[in-house]
Amino acid sequence: MKILKALLVIFALLFSFGAHAAEYTVQAFTTFGGLELESNIVHATTASVDIYAGISHVDGATSFDLYETAGTVENSITLHNSLDVPVRFVISQPGTPFDWPLVIPGHRQLSVPLPN
Repeated sequence: MKILKALLVIFALLFSFGAHAAEYTVQAFTTFGGLELESNIVHATTASVDIYAGISHVDGATSFDLYETAGTVENSITLHNSLDVPVRFVISQPGTPFDWPLVIPGHRQLSVPLPN
């Protein structure tokens, strides 16, 4: 747990270096029912946001989507995995070379602190 906290602090410092705006993008990837799935990209522009990964089935097609809601943890992106399988979320900040991949186990969540 100490390693994860240290990595989150490093993440916050790296993403704040040279940043002009507090905009982040989040995309997710998973394997579900033998299918490799890639989600839509969510643009998080507020200081606090919750992002949920979910799967829907419509007319025989499987869709893997991210949904954004108002945040429950101040100055954080909270990633929610509502699936039974692990989901790899990738947080990026436009204009920087950094991508932060985080694997969240099934039915778990993780809050990632953002720089002030």
